[in-house]
Amino acid sequence: MKNISSIFVAALLTGSCGLVAQTDAVPNDLFGKVKISLPEGLNSASLEFSPIYFNDGLIFTSDRFGTNEKKGVFSNGKKFTDLFFSEQMGEVSFKAPKPIGKLNTKYHDGIASYSEADQKLYFTRSNRKGTVLNTKKAKRLKIFVSRYTDGVWSDPQPVSFNVEKYSTCHPAISADGKTMYFASNRPGGLGEMDIYVTHLENEKWTDPVNMGPDINTAQNEIFPFNDVNGTLYFSSEGHENLGGLDMFMAEEVVNPHNPGEDNWEITNLGEPFNSFEDDFGFVENGKGNEGFFTSGRTGGGGGDDIYAWKSEPEAPEKPVLAIARKKVKVVDAITGKELAMTNIILSEANRPGSIIRYTTTEDGMMSFDWNTESQYVIETQKTGYVDYSKVYEVEEMADDIVVIRINPMKDIAATTPKINTNPTKVVATIAEDSRVEAHEEDIENFYAKGEKTENASLETGQLIELNHIYYEFDKYNIKESAKVELDKVVTLLRQYPEMEIDLNSHTDSRGTDGYNEWLSQERAKSAVNYIVSKGIDAQRVTAKGYGEGLPVNECLNTMKCSEDKHQMNRRTEFLIKNMGEKTILKSNTSKPKKLTFQGGGNGPDNLPVLQSIFHASGQTGLTSTDKEELKSLVNTMKKHEAMTVRIASFTDAVGNETFNQTLSEKRAQYIANYISSQGIRGRRIEMIGYGENFLTDCLNPADCPTGAYDQNRRTDIQITNPGDVDVTALLEK
Repeated sequence: MKNISSIFVAALLTGSCGLVAQTDAVPNDLFGKVKISLPEGLNSASLEFSPIYFNDGLIFTSDRFGTNEKKGVFSNGKKFTDLFFSEQMGEVSFKAPKPIGKLNTKYHDGIASYSEADQKLYFTRSNRKGTVLNTKKAKRLKIFVSRYTDGVWSDPQPVSFNVEKYSTCHPAISADGKTMYFASNRPGGLGEMDIYVTHLENEKWTDPVNMGPDINTAQNEIFPFNDVNGTLYFSSEGHENLGGLDMFMAEEVVNPHNPGEDNWEITNLGEPFNSFEDDFGFVENGKGNEGFFTSGRTGGGGGDDIYAWKSEPEAPEKPVLAIARKKVKVVDAITGKELAMTNIILSEANRPGSIIRYTTTEDGMMSFDWNTESQYVIETQKTGYVDYSKVYEVEEMADDIVVIRINPMKDIAATTPKINTNPTKVVATIAEDSRVEAHEEDIENFYAKGEKTENASLETGQLIELNHIYYEFDKYNIKESAKVELDKVVTLLRQYPEMEIDLNSHTDSRGTDGYNEWLSQERAKSAVNYIVSKGIDAQRVTAKGYGEGLPVNECLNTMKCSEDKHQMNRRTEFLIKNMGEKTILKSNTSKPKKLTFQGGGNGPDNLPVLQSIFHASGQTGLTSTDKEELKSLVNTMKKHEAMTVRIASFTDAVGNETFNQTLSEKRAQYIANYISSQGIRGRRIEMIGYGENFLTDCLNPADCPTGAYDQNRRTDIQITNPGDVDVTALLEK
């Protein structure tokens, strides 16, 4: 799909080895059981593709002869396309399609999107400038708009964000008519065709914005569709797929801490939607249970054909919940007086969104339906009393009445959590020779200046903070970047088989006390479970969650703090309960060495490595943590315009060499695309995929220390030209 005209008609392919049209329902992770079929009356021996709902039928694109049987053809004999309308008669049957004469011209017209809100149809039209059809001018595309009033189409007009010399096509208008996604190969993109978005403000379209590397790749991203809920669908050659174009769903993941820096989670629609051939032009009916799409798979009437799909969701098995009526009484902790009009916030601990609010009656009571298998977070709020919050285990809810005693304000000497004023902490790292290095650092200076004090040995009673243990907002699952740090703990525990530790997790002060206590406990449990999964005896590692109760700075509930200071409080540490008879080796340097890896830590060409990104097996994308860490690189390159880098990607030895080589190249390309999207010129970024050519000595994961094998799956940011940057200072930072 290298040229624009072939993109317009989805490669003008004819099916050869795709899947035959399904007749039985196929399980699908997104839509339940899905049945697909060929609608009666729509398809022919020609191309039919990109259907959209309109009135009581469909508008679609086809190169069958219709409006003008003398319409031109490509130099390769393929015909130009028109827009057609077909009225729907039954569930999957249609009347004979008719061309929409007012909208069709001598060249390409098609791939439309209709806004019911303002009765406007946006569609793609080939540029009619130029006299020779096979020139580049004839292949440029523009988006036009026509209003449908009383059964009549207005004269189509080009939209304002078309650009000369480049193509703008495949419109997808939102339900309210105010947001449009489209495809374009205009300058500034990440690949061939990219998805862009523009918004209608004060009757004018804003400057289009590239959707970024979460969605766009070095190849084609085209045929967007925006459903009534704002979910974006599109087709891509660049994301991992079954073959050719596959259809994907993109859902926005909101970043509550950094508004405007949201991410997109991309999901392949899977079978039966996608096949080994091109699949594109997805639409649904607004309810998410049926719709249409286009495919070049075999079994159709011609080249590309329109398929109908319908979801037949299985009736979910309803969990059998043990429900009982539970009463809660709130009393004064000093006098025992029953407290009326106390606000109670109740939620199931493992369902953070399941919040219900109650107010106690005159006898201080309230009652609710209790799921006897669930923990609960119970919080109280009453004027003149200290807010109460606690996670109740199942066994603590056994009494018929749960009594909550809350303290009046006047009887509380201090209601704020104790601040940890210990001026030092111990930071431990694992050196390249597998020795553990440790040193004490002043907390304030460590974060502000990087200063350090004398070396320290590890011993019973010391608290050790783990770097880079990050979690998604409101979640407690272990991310890939965190596993690298936890593997260091595993190595330490293996070296010292008598060592026993408490693994402690802390949150920042945002959110309720009770919820933060529960969340930190779950995060600590997740970390412990990961360590135990690596063969460490569970009796040697204990999980403890402290919520927001032990901050390392002044950022309490009432304080406004920077995100950096909140991050200091969101930490995971471990306390050495017992070292056994052995003591840890001291480092011979006052600062831990930069973690490096054989066969690539300093690069195959001995280039200095600024940072490394680790990948899950078979994955190419970036986590939010990865992107956050790349911001430092981007800021440095913006300050030092002569600085250039190489994105060098490596894989492990799982899979064949060809697959691993391609995978490493995709990883390097993805990261380079992301850096470019942040304003760094592409000519300053070199990309190379090494595949499995530079493995560590760890060739078989069964024979390797835990975590060592994973070091093969990484991308190194190597400095090829430092410009005026002090490389030594940069690496130490």
